[in-house]
Amino acid sequence: MSSNKKFKILGSGSSAFRELFEILKNKDKSSHYKKKKKKAVKLDLVDFTNFNPNRDFSKWETKILDNMKDKEFQIEFKHRKFPLEVNSKNYVYIPDMMIFGFRINDRKIIVEAHENLLEEDIIKYRKFIKEYKNIYHLIMIVEGSQLRKWNENSKKSPLFNDIWVKDDIKDLINYLNEEKLNFEKKFHNFPQEAFCARKGCGEEAKGYDEIERLFGYRKMKDKKIIVQSYCRYCRTIKHNI
Repeated sequence: MSSNKKFKILGSGSSAFRELFEILKNKDKSSHYKKKKKKAVKLDLVDFTNFNPNRDFSKWETKILDNMKDKEFQIEFKHRKFPLEVNSKNYVYIPDMMIFGFRINDRKIIVEAHENLLEEDIIKYRKFIKEYKNIYHLIMIVEGSQLRKWNENSKKSPLFNDIWVKDDIKDLINYLNEEKLNFEKKFHNFPQEAFCARKGCGEEAKGYDEIERLFGYRKMKDKKIIVQSYCRYCRTIKHNI
């Protein structure tokens, strides 16, 4: 005759075993099933001094950007101001470098050298890409130790179009030269002359570089490239009137 008996650990060991089991069970749940929630960043607590257009280059940035000088393409530093609205406040963002003479995917080229990624940087570049993604191609140069951090923060909403580590500057320059050659192959499709349509102005330009600098190009809905009707100066006046 068989009987079903239930056995259990008796004495002080049973209490200790149950306590250990509960600890392990709770630990297993927290590590495997519960995801830690990231704390939401309060924008009013973020320091936006990094948006300051008068900020000088750091030694790290200067060293990186000096490697980009005297290459096969035209470079301008602190060339353009971009208004960005964050948390109902207006800020001015001025990129480190702009490259002229060619485009990548029909977009103008901006290069930023950035040593440490801070919360205000994430907000700034995310906002810039969102508002100007159809016009500008943003290339980021970062520390190798920061690359993973940049990529992780760019998953939800992009912070850049291309990203390179500082040790690969030569490869970046080769990449830009290749893009320049590819652009020049289709350069003949671009208008070669420009005349300002504003009466009394008289501004004119010839060749891609001069037209881009004084007028700028526009891409139409049918993908045709045309020259801006007014020169950059006259467009500024018209905007301010």
